[in-house]
Amino acid sequence: MNRMRLLFLLFAALLPASGYACSCARPSSHNDRELAEGYAKQATVIFEGSVESVRLTSAVLEAPFDTPVPAVMVFPNAAVTVKVSRTYRGDLKGKVVISTGIGGADCSFWFGVGRTYLVYGYMFQNKIYTSVCSGTNEVTAAGAALRFLRKEAAEPEDLADSNQKPQPSSYGVICGTLRLPRNPASTWGVTAIPEGEFPIDEVRDTRVDSNGHFCIKQVSPGTYQIRAFQQKDGDLYASWFYPGVPEQSAAKAVTVGPNGGVNNVDFAVSDVRTVSIEGNVKGLKSLFNPGEPPTVYLMTASHDGTLGWSPQRAVTIDPGTGNFRFENVASAKYQLFLAIESTDFPKNIPPEGWRTRKLAIDATTDLHNIELELIPPG
Repeated sequence: MNRMRLLFLLFAALLPASGYACSCARPSSHNDRELAEGYAKQATVIFEGSVESVRLTSAVLEAPFDTPVPAVMVFPNAAVTVKVSRTYRGDLKGKVVISTGIGGADCSFWFGVGRTYLVYGYMFQNKIYTSVCSGTNEVTAAGAALRFLRKEAAEPEDLADSNQKPQPSSYGVICGTLRLPRNPASTWGVTAIPEGEFPIDEVRDTRVDSNGHFCIKQVSPGTYQIRAFQQKDGDLYASWFYPGVPEQSAAKAVTVGPNGGVNNVDFAVSDVRTVSIEGNVKGLKSLFNPGEPPTVYLMTASHDGTLGWSPQRAVTIDPGTGNFRFENVASAKYQLFLAIESTDFPKNIPPEGWRTRKLAIDATTDLHNIELELIPPG
């Protein structure tokens, strides 16, 4: 597996859908009633609640700038604050925080702010974890499970053979036109993001033709924000949102109904000014064998980590010189830090204890001589 693509599973806030997917086994069952019973047996806490906020949590994102942080790659989690309305198992009251992944192969469950869920969770180190493998679902889609947990009589559909159930065909489409700049310096794509969802939940994407036309097919009924993303020399680096705004908070949503669609999502986009960032990692050259370059990543992330884990770039550092260079970076403020996969350390060097320093940079122009540091243990 290409490790650069594996790392980019974390970066789907700016990338189209990944080719890697979660894989988990559901409890053995013949119908939805038995499935609900199976999920209940596995969970240590079960409750209903509405989502108040979703944020990213990791040692790097939460650390102050210019202070030592772990240099070994640690995947972030989503921290979901939920107001509990009804508990079926566990002593839970008021507000609780649920931990889940952030997409792709980590089997994360995507929570939407303002929506109400039936949560099946398990406890680990005094934290509640859930995933798509746990049975968690929106209450509107959890009828059979709710009736089981409330000790109510099963409805006929709860007992229907799962293999015999017809699969509804209710997908819609989202089509429109981007008004592109004259002689655009890049290519464009368009993605539909369920409104209120964690930013990684971009379930459909499509490319834009030379006339700016696009059509996203097989979109589930719901409300979506439409994001146009800009690509240059293979790099994804900028976004515009319908109706033509750069900030997601100002985006206007569109609604797709069953067997319907939206066909007039037209908005203007502009080329974004880009810069380059280059520098050196102090302490790297003496650690790694130049003949066996490690997979070492530098990442630029949203300056405010609470807005989403949205790195713009990942580059491999030259192990012989420690030099790095980012191209086609949208002019903005960023966090800049490095992360090394634990398996990439030489066999005679334990990866634990290595640290680095996170920098705040303002990339309004080309930046040179940026210095990052790889700090040994001790």
